[in-house]
Amino acid sequence: MKLLLITGQSNAKQTGMVLEGMLDKEGMGVLNCAVGGSEVIEWQKGTPNYMAALKAVYDSQDAGHEILGMFHMQGEAESGNILKAAKWKLLTVKFFRQFRVQTGLADLPIVFAQIGPKPTDLLRPCWGIVQNKQAAMNAEWPQFRMIVTSDIKPYEPARGPHWGKPGYHEIARRAYNTFFGGTNEQ
Repeated sequence: MKLLLITGQSNAKQTGMVLEGMLDKEGMGVLNCAVGGSEVIEWQKGTPNYMAALKAVYDSQDAGHEILGMFHMQGEAESGNILKAAKWKLLTVKFFRQFRVQTGLADLPIVFAQIGPKPTDLLRPCWGIVQNKQAAMNAEWPQFRMIVTSDIKPYEPARGPHWGKPGYHEIARRAYNTFFGGTNEQ
């Protein structure tokens, strides 16, 4: 079976569940390793999140499955701290590159989602910095393809950076099209 790896935080996890339904119709599946509330530092080589995703890939490969790509959605946790926001791009590129090397999947397609509209629930002074880091990564690293989510209305903007069913379906549609349609959905 061909599988899509999902990493990042809770929005990635929810999007992964929608992607699973889409891919299941085509005889493909999802390895949903996303962890709610996680920061990019928690996806670095040797961390529990990294190791769990790596083990899931190795176990799947041992079972004869093929990893089609990785969908990653993360950045909200860094938006409240200037030092964390400033390091987002560096640490995310490091994660992607190390994961490709360690899995032996040097050309693993990676699609990431830019964080969406700024929520009003908490003080997040660095939201725009993270979005800009994500856009810069998209421009500087064409092998990592970005989808934009800022035009998708959150379910309850006052309660955080999360979407309802329609939002997650739209994010999943964009991710699917970017992986399988060859476009950079924006």
